[in-house]
Amino acid sequence: MNRKLIQVLVFIGAFSLQAKSADEIILQIKNKLPSLRHDFKQLKSRSEMNLLKEYLDAKYKIDPELRSLFVMIKESDKWVFDNFIAGTFKRESLQTRILEVLPEKHKKGDEILNLFLKLKEDSNLSFGFDGFEQNGCAAPTAFLLIMDNKRGRVDGIDLNPCQE
Repeated sequence: MNRKLIQVLVFIGAFSLQAKSADEIILQIKNKLPSLRHDFKQLKSRSEMNLLKEYLDAKYKIDPELRSLFVMIKESDKWVFDNFIAGTFKRESLQTRILEVLPEKHKKGDEILNLFLKLKEDSNLSFGFDGFEQNGCAAPTAFLLIMDNKRGRVDGIDLNPCQE
């Protein structure tokens, strides 16, 4: 096999492992918090803010008027609830944002937090929120968006689901 082809195959394999790794971690988080509503969208965009916009367009496509009310903010340092605001978080604030909203009973030895911190190490991922999201009890909730800028994928996780 020619050397260039081997290098390409190694690169593709490494990318595939990295993507699988993030997917596995997201699945572990979902399994450890089984009452969560998990959202997923495969999109075309490959940049953080465009992914966020495209995610909102896809999520609220049945009500374009509602979608038009959204304001998007970049690098927020806080959650926004019960409002037409979606945004990204500063990467360095992810741990604080998770701890602010994760119910106490789910902080089992910070196991879930550690999974989020593993995701934070992946430079292809960015993190954000949908401030209008509601949990199963129709109450505002912390809905974390995990955006894969390399693959155009957004996973959404309800960090404070309805307990009724």
